[in-house]
Amino acid sequence: MSAAGLPPLGIPGLFEAVPDALVVIDARGRIVHANAHTEALFGHARGSLEGREIEDLVPAAARERHRAY
Repeated sequence: MSAAGLPPLGIPGLFEAVPDALVVIDARGRIVHANAHTEALFGHARGSLEGREIEDLVPAAARERHRAY
């Protein structure tokens, strides 16, 4: 237990506890993990973003430019 009386979160717990949308992608631009804030922000069900291209979260008008970046 931590000094605050709460159990330690560890890396997975911290990833979910951050109040921002976080996404981890692989070298090909595929989503490996997205936290709950990301899924809520983009209107996706829990676990449904894994394996998708990061460009799926980029507005259609900017996707090609994002791929070139």
